[in-house]
Amino acid sequence: PHPTQATSMHTLGRQQRAARRCFNSWAQSSLQAFTASITQHGRQRQWRAALDVLQQCKDQGIPEDVILLNASVVACTRGRQWERGLALASEAFGLGGAGKADSPSSAPLKPDNFTFNCLISACAEGQRWQQSLGLLDVMQRRGLRPNQVTYNMLLKACEHGEQWE
Repeated sequence: PHPTQATSMHTLGRQQRAARRCFNSWAQSSLQAFTASITQHGRQRQWRAALDVLQQCKDQGIPEDVILLNASVVACTRGRQWERGLALASEAFGLGGAGKADSPSSAPLKPDNFTFNCLISACAEGQRWQQSLGLLDVMQRRGLRPNQVTYNMLLKACEHGEQWE
């Protein structure tokens, strides 16, 4: 290429990289704002408002992360919409049928311990103790180790399902 053309291409490349950094910075700060909003709605048991915020995030093209989705699941569970929370997580994390099957290869995001603890808590709210045990199995197959919170949530699920033995 001609020297002027090469300089223009180099400048354009720098501008594109700067624009990408600017977008990534904006998306990250926006993601944190969306997550904070969903968390606040969850604290107030406003599950519809939380899911509206999640949709706004999607509509603006901001990539979801595990923390945002966990906050959404918690908001649904606190709003007594545990089935919606399980369905949301099932789709986002490739849990196939809210924990009944496991297909991690199709999921872009990887759930963490907090995710599974939230899902097991949702199952407890819905008196779905069998499903909570299924989630424990999925969790372990994905290489995550249950912690004290996990076992407490499992006990709660079994208690709500009146499974004493």
